[in-house]
Amino acid sequence: MNTYNIVILPGDGIGPEIVEAALQVLETLQERMGGFRLEYQFHEAGAACYQKSGANISAQTLEVIEQAHATMKGPAGLPGVRQPDGTEAGMLGGALRITFDLYANLRPI
Repeated sequence: MNTYNIVILPGDGIGPEIVEAALQVLETLQERMGGFRLEYQFHEAGAACYQKSGANISAQTLEVIEQAHATMKGPAGLPGVRQPDGTEAGMLGGALRITFDLYANLRPI
């Protein structure tokens, strides 16, 4: 049985609720299809992370993502959490796209 390591970034606001629903779908998929196993590693990133540490994602989390098979990111950022220059502090898309040289931002419909 193949095992896949998935990093989960729940995000902020409605993010954790959306990620929880997506994880329920993945759990059902594992049960019905069989033949593979998903192991989740939860890491904080986004506005709450910025408020605690001054960074929207830690270097350690980026390293874990690099070693994982996949990453699931919930919506991140909160309008009231701002950097000193006034820009929203919790956004992750740019940080992840630049760090991992990604080119697509897939959105659920």
